[in-house]
Amino acid sequence: MLGPQASVEAVEKLTEELGLNRPILVQYVDYLSQILRFDFGKSYYYNEPVIKLIAERFPNTVILSLISLFLALLVGIPAGILSAVKQYSLWDYFVMAITLVGVSIPIFWMGLMVTLLFSVNLNWLPSFGMGSLSRGLWDVISHLLLPAACLSTIPAANFARMTRSSMLEVIKSDYIKALRAKGIKEHVGYF
Repeated sequence: MLGPQASVEAVEKLTEELGLNRPILVQYVDYLSQILRFDFGKSYYYNEPVIKLIAERFPNTVILSLISLFLALLVGIPAGILSAVKQYSLWDYFVMAITLVGVSIPIFWMGLMVTLLFSVNLNWLPSFGMGSLSRGLWDVISHLLLPAACLSTIPAANFARMTRSSMLEVIKSDYIKALRAKGIKEHVGYF
């Protein structure tokens, strides 16, 4: 924090101000009591209270999380249903392979690769920021597209796998077999 050229007196003064000269157990208890009071301290980088920085970014985090969840549901559930209905088909194998890859790839690596491809190499989408409605709806969507797609991969893969297994369990149940034996077509719905 003081730099490599700091004097010994300056380091000792900062150590005293930060309370780093006290026993580690006392420091830990102080830390926990501050956390319980929602006092997360002061950011040394921004020179502002951390709770203020969190409050500024929290709405954007909620928006991104909800859009990612919606995207995961929008992709995962239909993929799982189609995979179960077309069991052992090329589509089923393709979806299950994609879900395996989707669950296996770390999101931070996927985020880097997607940013490298779509932002750096192709220059189609922005690589950082939130966007502003004052610049139009496309500005907000273009800023949300890459992070939402990356964050939705693991949940979408999990939704597809769970939906497929649940659908297969239902499709193979006795009452479905009885309906098929009575001649009821699968595409006929009674609502």
